[in-house]
Amino acid sequence: MDLEQVNSKRGDFTRLILKTPFERFEAELWDSFKAAACDERDFADIITGVSRGARRNARERIELAQQLLAVLNNEPVKAGKVTITCKKALEALKQALIERYKALGMNQRQMTIEEAEAYLKDWRNNKDAEEWIREQLQFLAEEQGIADDVGYYYSCSAYDFDDFCEEPTNIEYFIEENEIKEEVTPKQIEGTIARARKILTGKPPKNSKLHWLILRIRRHYKWHRNEDYRRIFDCMDLFELIDEAMKKDWDKYDSKQMNIAKTSYIKSIYNQAIKYEADFWLKEPY
Repeated sequence: MDLEQVNSKRGDFTRLILKTPFERFEAELWDSFKAAACDERDFADIITGVSRGARRNARERIELAQQLLAVLNNEPVKAGKVTITCKKALEALKQALIERYKALGMNQRQMTIEEAEAYLKDWRNNKDAEEWIREQLQFLAEEQGIADDVGYYYSCSAYDFDDFCEEPTNIEYFIEENEIKEEVTPKQIEGTIARARKILTGKPPKNSKLHWLILRIRRHYKWHRNEDYRRIFDCMDLFELIDEAMKKDWDKYDSKQMNIAKTSYIKSIYNQAIKYEADFWLKEPY
C-alpha cells in the first residue's frame, strides 16, 4: 500500500481499537502499522539479526544452567583438565553460579493473566494485593487531580477495588510489576534449559514483517487474550498484511470457526516472535 492508501485507513484503525487495551497506545501502534504497510523497514534484516542474537544468548544460558545443574547434582565439575573435589571450592562455585543465574533473571517468570486475575480478585484475603490496589488508585486520583489528601485512597469502597481488578490494563500493570521468582532447583533449571533449546531448534521466522509488528505491539501491550489476538488480526487485515490465499480457504467458515482461525493464526506468529523479544529491543529500542 502507498502512503495515501494507508492514511485513508486511520479512521477505521481507530475504530477497531476503540475501547480496547490498545486504545491508549493508538498513536504508537498507528506508526507501527503504517511502517509495516508502507514497507518502511528492512524487516527481514531486523528479524534475522535479532534471531541470531537470541540463539547466541540461548547457548550462553544453556551453558550456565548446565554448569549449575552439574554442581547441584553433585556431578564431576572440571576447571580446565582438573576435576574440582574441594568442598569449599565447589560451594564457592555453586554460590557464584547461582548469583549469576539470578542476575540474568533465569529464576524468574512473568505471571500469566490467569494467575494475576486470581491474585487480585483475592485482595480481601491478601494484604499485599490490597495495598498494591490502594497505591494504584491513589496514583490515578493524583493524576486526575482529585486526591486532596494523602488518605484519599483509604476511602475507596470494595466496589472500587473489584471494578479496578477487572480492568485488563490494571491486570497488565500488575503483571509488569510483579514477576514470580522461582526457587533454583534442578527441576527449575531443567525447565530453563528446555526453553532455551526451543530457541536453538526453532526455524527462522518466514513472515518477518508480521513478526516485527507483533514485537512492536508487545512494546506497548503484552498480555493478550483471544479477543486481542483477533483484534490484531483485523488490524493487520485492514492494512492488507494477511495472506489472501489463506483467507480464501476460510470462506466457508461460520463466525465461530472464523474466530478460532484468526486466534490460532496470530497466536502461532506471536509464540514464534516472543522468542526474540529481548534481543529485538537491543536492535529496535524505539
